Amino acid sequence: PCPDVFWFPIVNTRFCKEFIEINENFGQWSDGSNH
Repeated sequence: PCPDVFWFPIVNTRFCKEFIEINENFGQWSDGSNH
């Protein structure tokens, strides 16, 4: 990392896995046609 920069472990591996699982099961994602 860069000097004089603080690093904070805000989320852990478990959070990331659960977050991805929740979002994959949501099933109502935009197809990107709104751009």
